[in-house]
Amino acid sequence: MKHAGQGRTMIYTALVVLAGVVFVGAAALIQFAVLPLMAAQDSFAAQSRTFSELQEKASVKQELMRELALVEEERDIFERALLSANSQLDFFERLERIAAATRNTYTLREPKEVERGSMRLLSLGIELEGSYADLIRFLREVRSLPYVITTRSVIANAATNGRVTSTIIMEVFLK
Repeated sequence: MKHAGQGRTMIYTALVVLAGVVFVGAAALIQFAVLPLMAAQDSFAAQSRTFSELQEKASVKQELMRELALVEEERDIFERALLSANSQLDFFERLERIAAATRNTYTLREPKEVERGSMRLLSLGIELEGSYADLIRFLREVRSLPYVITTRSVIANAATNGRVTSTIIMEVFLK
């Protein structure tokens, strides 16, 4: 029986050694294969998130650049619609031509430069005499000028022979 007991001991020893080898092998596999793979997976996920964020930011940047181009284009259009100091005389002459073309008698009061917030304006007082239809045609023609013009008030009084005398206050935005 000594032989049989020795055989069992050897089997148990072999099983314990095998279990130890399997345990050490599993621990080594976890330490040197699984954990680095998990770390690589986490790193890949983090890099994927960073890449996605960069793509989103690039898309937003492109959209903002398109919007900026539109804003700059609109700013240029608006700036062209502002009356410059060099073109004021031409503007006053155009008003006179419009009045004559619409059969109105035209008198321009002293223009005054005023400021509203950050904008400079040229306030104009215009006296017109003509028919009501002539007054309306004058206002339509002035509205079609390539400048930013606001009509602040129109006061029309009946005169003789179906004529109307009117006082118009306009403001022209300046560069």
